[in-house]
Amino acid sequence: MHAVTLPLVVDAALVEQLRRTMERRYRDLEIAEARGMLKHVLDRMFAAYLLALREYDAALERLHQHHG
Repeated sequence: MHAVTLPLVVDAALVEQLRRTMERRYRDLEIAEARGMLKHVLDRMFAAYLLALREYDAALERLHQHHG
């Protein structure tokens, strides 16, 4: 599993960008699964989605720490 790396300063624009990336990766995975892509391809896409989800979650948490 890859480590999540974020800039020291996280703002709402970065969180929004990461949210869109996460959602795009999920949609891409859904489409690939529906099209019957090979399991190793789906596994790689799922790993990319999970990383995007973790990056979004970490950024959102850091944003709330700075503005909370």
